[in-house]
Amino acid sequence: MGTYIGLVRGINVGGNKIIKMEDLRASFEDLGLKGVKTYVQSGNVVFSCPKISNDKLAKKLEIKILEDFRFSASVIVKTKDDFEKMISRNPFSKKGISQKTLYVTLLSRAPDPTVLKNLKKLKAKNEIFHVDGATIYLCYRNGYGKAKLTNNVFEKVCLTPATTRNWNTVNALYEMSAQYL
Repeated sequence: MGTYIGLVRGINVGGNKIIKMEDLRASFEDLGLKGVKTYVQSGNVVFSCPKISNDKLAKKLEIKILEDFRFSASVIVKTKDDFEKMISRNPFSKKGISQKTLYVTLLSRAPDPTVLKNLKKLKAKNEIFHVDGATIYLCYRNGYGKAKLTNNVFEKVCLTPATTRNWNTVNALYEMSAQYL
C-alpha cells in the first residue's frame, strides 16, 4: 500500500465547481481508496491504496470527479515521500523567511529545458520563486492575494496542469499522510 495526497485544482473557489468534502471523500472511497481524509474545503485529500503511478492515479481521480460531479477538475497526485522531500528541499525555509509568505505550486510534470528558460524570465516585485523538478517554491512578500506570478501564470508558461497551496497546508497534508502506515 502507498500513501498519497491528491490535490484537486479549482474546486470551491468563488462559488464555482462546488464539491462538499464529504461527497469528495465518498467518491474517492468508491474507487477503493482507504482511509480517505480531506483537509479544508479546497480539494486536499489524503488516502492509501495499492501502489500505482501518480499520473495513473490522477487520471482515475479526474475521471471519477467528472462522473460524480459533472465537471472536470485537474488532480495532481503526490506520495507522502514526495511531500517529505518537498518540505526538506524548500530553499526559502532555510533563509528565515516567514512561513506566511511561502507557497508551493505543484506541476503535473517537470518543465522541459525550454520552459525553464521562459520561467526564469518571469519577474514580479516582491515575488520570488525557485523551480525544483515539478515543484515551484514561492515567496510572496505581499501575500498571494496581490500576486502577479499566480498558478494560472505558471500553468500557461509550463504548459501543464498546476495547483498551488500555502506552506501551512503543505505541512498539514504531510502530517496527515505521516499517520498512515
